[in-house]
Amino acid sequence: MKVGIILVLVIMSILTPSLTYGADSNFEFGTRFIPTKLVEDKEGMIHIFAKKGTSLVPEKIPGLTVTSLDSKIIRVLTVKDSESGFVSEVTVKGIKAGTTKLFLAAPGFSSQELPVTVYGNVFNQEQLLVKVVPDTFSSAGPFRGLVSVELADADGFPVKAAEDVSVSLSVANNNILDISQENLVIKKGEYFTGTHFIVKDSGNTGKTNIFVTALGMETKSDVITVDEQDDLQVKLYLVQEEINTFGSSKAYIIVQLQLEGSEEPVIASKDITVKYKVTNDIFANQNTSPNADIGDKTGTITIKKGSYWGYDTFSLVGGKTGEYLVTITSGEPLTLESDTIQAVFYDQNVANAPSNDGDRFVKFEGLPIFATGNKELLGIIFLEDESDFPIRSDKNLEIKLDSSDNDFLSIDDVFLQVGEGSALVFGKVGHSIPNGIDGAFEINPVVEVESESSSPTVVEVFGSDETSLQLIAEPLITKVLKDTEFPIVLYFTENSQVTKFPKNSNLFVSPSKIFDVETKPVFSGDDLIMLNTKAIDSGSDTLQFTVNDFPDATLTIESLSLKPANIIIDHSETIFTGTNDVFSVQLVNSQNLPVFATEDIEITFVVNDESMIQVPHTLTIKKGEYYTLFDAGPKTSGVTEISALSEGLPLSTTNIKISSLTPSLLLNAPEIIESGEVFTVKIEAKQDDLPLSGLGVQWNVDGGILQLSDSKTGTTGEAIASIISTSGSAVNIKASVSSSYYSPSTVTKTVRVNSTSEFLAFAEEEPQFIKPEIGGIDPVIIIVPSVIILMGYILIKKGTIKIKNPTITKQVPI
Repeated sequence: MKVGIILVLVIMSILTPSLTYGADSNFEFGTRFIPTKLVEDKEGMIHIFAKKGTSLVPEKIPGLTVTSLDSKIIRVLTVKDSESGFVSEVTVKGIKAGTTKLFLAAPGFSSQELPVTVYGNVFNQEQLLVKVVPDTFSSAGPFRGLVSVELADADGFPVKAAEDVSVSLSVANNNILDISQENLVIKKGEYFTGTHFIVKDSGNTGKTNIFVTALGMETKSDVITVDEQDDLQVKLYLVQEEINTFGSSKAYIIVQLQLEGSEEPVIASKDITVKYKVTNDIFANQNTSPNADIGDKTGTITIKKGSYWGYDTFSLVGGKTGEYLVTITSGEPLTLESDTIQAVFYDQNVANAPSNDGDRFVKFEGLPIFATGNKELLGIIFLEDESDFPIRSDKNLEIKLDSSDNDFLSIDDVFLQVGEGSALVFGKVGHSIPNGIDGAFEINPVVEVESESSSPTVVEVFGSDETSLQLIAEPLITKVLKDTEFPIVLYFTENSQVTKFPKNSNLFVSPSKIFDVETKPVFSGDDLIMLNTKAIDSGSDTLQFTVNDFPDATLTIESLSLKPANIIIDHSETIFTGTNDVFSVQLVNSQNLPVFATEDIEITFVVNDESMIQVPHTLTIKKGEYYTLFDAGPKTSGVTEISALSEGLPLSTTNIKISSLTPSLLLNAPEIIESGEVFTVKIEAKQDDLPLSGLGVQWNVDGGILQLSDSKTGTTGEAIASIISTSGSAVNIKASVSSSYYSPSTVTKTVRVNSTSEFLAFAEEEPQFIKPEIGGIDPVIIIVPSVIILMGYILIKKGTIKIKNPTITKQVPI
């Protein structure tokens, strides 16, 4: 019975298919640039290797093809295998600065798009940078701005001119602004220039561009916006409702340019002509001669460009009462408006006239005021008696007027001569409304003559509100070089639009170790303040600007150096023992862009654990170069750190991981078996926990017969063999693996054979085996020989074994 069971197991094991795994072809490309950052007009190299997940796999890449999406940026020169065999070397050349892609493809690999950046050469002047300060204006002004032109490489890094560079400026819409100087020169050894422009007060609004061009460089531009105004109107003010026609009397016609639907004054961008006509009803039912003075008048008032008001006068017919109608018209903005004045009369020279007794009052009637920083028309002053009846002055009067904030509004003294009843009031207005005013001022006439009294009047003031002003500071140029001077521009904005400095003040700038900033007093009405600044060191700093009680302006600015600022050490992500690796050492500036050595730079290397890897102690990056290479010889596996030190440069460190090309093996087999039992064994090959596929496996068995076996590890890094034990004591198994790149490695295992049948001692007695018969014929006589013949045919067909003696060896070519 026992022999029958063993024979069945042999037959089943022979008929069981081999568990050989197919080779894994689903690799990914790993890439490494040498140097890390490629510069235009320079050659470099790309190492391409096989990866699975995040791990490098030492597999050769057959049939690798690399192409460039844009050969005007980077060109592929050669593709070849390196000395290590499993890394392909692609030689490329940066043609010009820019970003594009390389396409990688090879049999058994997933195709890949590789983004590539070619950096500019900091010694090449390749582009212009243009900047306007400020870039948003109100059509009401201020109108002055600044424009700078800077020389830079392809990456936007400042470049000093090797010789004089002529640049031309132009504007897209000449109706919006004028450039002060259209032809500029960036002098040899300098890297920027500039001029100013004026936004035209022609009323044209919208966006326009300032373009800058130079020979052999791409045209660049910056945008300027002039905000549109709302619809406008011309407003008529007669101020007085009644005028006494005793003696020689006159009335004022005052017009203001305003926002439509409001009383907010607007600065005129051009002269505005307003026509007026004065008529009355005094002689409506009387016949008059054509030459008679009946009080009618026509005329024009001009609101001057840069102002918002204008006025004229007309005379009233003496001694007559009636109504005067004043009508104004204008074409732009379209206006038609009328108002009336009543002519009243009594003779102040008559005894007991109302004005001869009682109080007489000085009245002020104000107009809307705009904070322009200039002298403006504020209103009219006139006299009334205690009954609010208009009267004439019977003596010369000097009238002073005080405002609730004399620093903002300084009012001129008014002289009212004998016989006059009214006079215009003018005063100097500030540039912005002080905090706490809420848009209203109180004006109080002060009379310097006895028996005259006055009453205060509240007027409305429009313009920039100091509480809404924001102090802005920004450099005139885009990027700044160390050891050079450049301007910082300071200005105020309201609702993102430029406005003037509201008052005289001192300017304070926070101290800095990187920038030396000029300080100067600022004056009311200034628009743009330019502060000469010198970058005395490289690096970044935040400057704080203080003007009176306004919120401070802060500016973070960086000073760049043409000299190297850092060292980049680059190497393979995984380094294998026994295979040298190429290290690159590259110089970059403070913006992490590649930069060339301005002199020979010596670099010293220190390895944390010298027993693990051998590197040069020192090397030199020659003047005019931006990187260098060296070979590193790994000795043992592990992780260590390499530091690079150079005079005047910060410490640079990198961690390196060294792995062994000797696979880690594990042989799984039963601890004990029965004599003649068929069993399987499995070998696992890994490196850094990554299964190694495709390794050749050679099996050696002593004390058993090797049936079927895998000749290579599969995708899981495993290979399996089936063995029949023939020894009565032990089966010795040895599995050896090797490949073109991994070092040969062997693992052994001894499986004990149970020769005492102790496992069957307590088994139940087996039932007696009854031999089956088919038609009186024993089927085993037919089946067993057939199976043996089939097994021999399969083994011969596979050509995998040769029977020499009781010990069978599986020969696997590597």
